[in-house]
Amino acid sequence: MLLLFDIDGTLLLKASAEHEAALVEAICSVHRITPPEGRVETAGRTDPAIARALLTLAGVDARRVDDRMEELRAATCEAYARRCPEDLTGTVSLGMAEILEHLVSAGHVLSLVTGNYEAVARLKLRRRLFKRRCHLTARAAPRCPKVDQHGYRAAPDVALECCLIQCHRMARE
Repeated sequence: MLLLFDIDGTLLLKASAEHEAALVEAICSVHRITPPEGRVETAGRTDPAIARALLTLAGVDARRVDDRMEELRAATCEAYARRCPEDLTGTVSLGMAEILEHLVSAGHVLSLVTGNYEAVARLKLRRRLFKRRCHLTARAAPRCPKVDQHGYRAAPDVALECCLIQCHRMARE
């Protein structure tokens, strides 16, 4: 059986401060603005959707947001690489490592589907997410043609930048 997990709020709890700070840093750098203090809903949303909401709140034109989305992605990933703690094991949901290990040993295929930019997701997993090493293969999920045709505005909450990561087995360190 294939089982899907999200990173933030599922595998990790209270581990989003550096991610949020990296996104805000990238917005400031790429768009030369400081996002307003108003909060935007982040739960269940992709990084591009969160960025779009912050930029819209700041009054940035939708076309300008679209034109700079790739630059914003790169800047966010660079900023997160600098900010991400070396060890995220303290943020792993209670019992999650044991649950994943049990599921893998029972023959299930575990995959990760996340709204994080792919480089951010990979880094979170590499930063000692679990005390036991999880052997991973990763690839970016294919984009939906309808979304590509109509741009980010057509479906801002679709996982446009999602990453599919399969955990083949857990090995004891």
